[in-house]
Amino acid sequence: MPTIGASNEELDRALVQIGEHNEYARTRYRVVQDKLVRRHFRPLLVDRSTVELGERVETRSAAAKEERQKNTRAINRAQRLVRERGINVRVNTKNAERATAAAELVREVYSDSTTTGASE
Repeated sequence: MPTIGASNEELDRALVQIGEHNEYARTRYRVVQDKLVRRHFRPLLVDRSTVELGERVETRSAAAKEERQKNTRAINRAQRLVRERGINVRVNTKNAERATAAAELVREVYSDSTTTGASE
């Protein structure tokens, strides 16, 4: 297969070959999976304060992850809207909401001008 400029058929054929190659390893693992050694580790003895601390860490970690995902979604949406509207602005966490609002305003202005221009 050529390094550059491969046709869709060549790429599809290569993907099928890769899938077939990887399927052997998956099947082999399923066959030997039950024979692999399972280690049974001793249970940990943990005091209540450690458990509470772990729960607080887990809760805060989940909240931080959710906040990061929310910011990422806001940035991605703003970048998409700005790109679609042809606005030249760098989007980051601080200005994602403003960039989204600006892109929406531009969309409204253009949609109003096209509907007004069409009715004249």
